[in-house]
Amino acid sequence: MVQHVKRKRTLLRNDFLLQYENARQHISRCVLDVLQKNNIVPPYSPDLTPCDFLLFPQLRNHYESNVLQATKHV
Repeated sequence: MVQHVKRKRTLLRNDFLLQYENARQHISRCVLDVLQKNNIVPPYSPDLTPCDFLLFPQLRNHYESNVLQATKHV
């Protein structure tokens, strides 16, 4: 499977991104076997969402630079 993906993607890049979301099809035995055989450890954290590294840091940076005078300004 990995070799097949690499052959198909030769014009784009040498590496590829593995979409792994702990969905049923991603945790099937055959997928887990391929991952283990190819020494692939997908990044996974149930605690991280796009909000954790996109939205919230931007909001924090915005509000850290602004001092609010009253709770009504929140």
